[in-house]
Amino acid sequence: QTQPNPNEVSRSVSQVVVHPEYNNLPYDNDMALLHLSSPVTFTNYIRPVCLAAEGSTFNSDTVWVTGWGDISSG
Repeated sequence: QTQPNPNEVSRSVSQVVVHPEYNNLPYDNDMALLHLSSPVTFTNYIRPVCLAAEGSTFNSDTVWVTGWGDISSG
């Protein structure tokens, strides 16, 4: 990006809560909650993520999956 994005915001992380059963090999339960240092104001461009309930099924729906990091080990 050469121009600043007017919809971008930055926040510091005040606390990281790692899954209690995290295992770095083979990356089981590789997730954590991040507590932000200040609130985020939702806009048309900044929205919360909706998590499906356990056991949910989706028939003929379009879904998005996103994440960061490796998609394979090794």
